[in-house]
Amino acid sequence: MTGAKGANGVNFGADGHLWISGGDQNVVYHAPPTGGAATVFASGYAIVTSDTTMPVRAYVTNGLGIDSKGAIYTGNTGTGEITRIEVRPGHQAGNITSFAKDTRLTGADGIVVTVGDTLYVTANFSNTIAKIDPAGNVTVLATDDAHETLRFPAELKKVGGTVYVANLNFPVGRNAGQTAKGATIAALELP
Repeated sequence: MTGAKGANGVNFGADGHLWISGGDQNVVYHAPPTGGAATVFASGYAIVTSDTTMPVRAYVTNGLGIDSKGAIYTGNTGTGEITRIEVRPGHQAGNITSFAKDTRLTGADGIVVTVGDTLYVTANFSNTIAKIDPAGNVTVLATDDAHETLRFPAELKKVGGTVYVANLNFPVGRNAGQTAKGATIAALELP
């Protein structure tokens, strides 16, 4: 697949089609199972926060999850909003709605959709992992101000009751003041 400027989160739909979030490009891309050039699926739907102290505010389409109905979810890192995009026949964008918005999700980065359409989200600036139920209710599962396990968490994968988190270890937000060097992978047992 080529042509997905700012590629960030990637995921395959049940039909084998590839979906890519465009990070700071405010776009979601789509490519068929055969690969090739990515096409724009949805664009311009996310806002950049006016808070200029937020260093990651330009990343308005971070992470990418797909629910059991094929809807696409992306995270706005600067605002803590999770957006849901309906996928219509022909892989066309339908309704684009705010699924959840919470200051505890500031830094929304990685998104995984699990059984029952429950979302797990890493919030790098907040040094947090949260769960969002199908109604959009946010529950913080882990926050780490001691920087022992979470250090600016980005991408995540859930296997059974374990969530594996890629920590970028950038010293900003709630991760400011940490002394560890380099990226790490953390394994957390979560409900």
